[in-house]
Amino acid sequence: MPDVDPEDTLLSLTADVMSTEQSASAQWLIVVIVSVALYAYIQLMPVAGFFLSSVAFSVVVLVATGQRRPLDILLFSLIVPGALVGLFNHLLTMPLPVSPFFWWL
Repeated sequence: MPDVDPEDTLLSLTADVMSTEQSASAQWLIVVIVSVALYAYIQLMPVAGFFLSSVAFSVVVLVATGQRRPLDILLFSLIVPGALVGLFNHLLTMPLPVSPFFWWL
């Protein structure tokens, strides 16, 4: 594994940020949208359960970050939370917060 110089990493990050096509205000808008969505996700999870809140959160984040293909958004938003519910609730037996609508998951 090659040695990574922190200065090179910082310079590369700065160059990437400066070369983006979006304006600074558009980038801040994305940060604000994702931050508000994360707060809502945390508040919604005990009420609506992990699956529903994760689906809503992932849809908001994908749309805010520029994903525009509805099939990709739908598949990602359903498959990833569903796989995590299956993994934690059934395989690892470490239950996630349960939804009042999908309690059988």
